[in-house]
Amino acid sequence: MGALALLAALLGGAVGQWLVALGWLVHSGWDWWHHRTGRVVPRAYAEWCGVIDVVLGITNILALLAS
Repeated sequence: MGALALLAALLGGAVGQWLVALGWLVHSGWDWWHHRTGRVVPRAYAEWCGVIDVVLGITNILALLAS
């Protein structure tokens, strides 16, 4: 995730914004995996974080499409 954030910062502009939005959605997949396996983080935390990540990812995509 750190590499994706660095790439988004280096590219900037619309490409960087799309990378940030997709990064949120990819991170929700990470949360889903850890929720299903019950490893690394508590299940409740992974569930909560996954929902937040999806909401933020979709919100960013909608903002990009609206502009």
